[in-house]
Amino acid sequence: MVDRAARRLTYARAGHDRPLLVRARRSRNSAARARSWGAGGNLLGLSEERIDLAPGDRLVLYTDGLVDSLSPEGESFGEDRLKDFLAVHGDLPPRELCDAAFAELVAFQGGAEQYDDMAVLTTEVE
Repeated sequence: MVDRAARRLTYARAGHDRPLLVRARRSRNSAARARSWGAGGNLLGLSEERIDLAPGDRLVLYTDGLVDSLSPEGESFGEDRLKDFLAVHGDLPPRELCDAAFAELVAFQGGAEQYDDMAVLTTEVE
């Protein structure tokens, strides 16, 4: 549920990776910040969480196939690498951000087989 007036998102997840919140750059010389959002635990695989949002924030939801993607050497792309990518490119418009994320993954995979689905959803707070 989105409460537009309060700029608050309340959502439930059932074992999926926690969304990433990309805080807008506060100045031209600062970097965007990307962090996982939500509680670490859950009850019977289901948890309800709330995110207070600010103008310029981006919320990035993704499937585990994205961070579990492997390089030819067997290294996982990982959440930290995704956060680092978002810290640099997080100010791109949502569609361009998704396209750039997939381009980054394809380059990381270097031809390694993709064994799981990948999806990314990005939205920006006005």
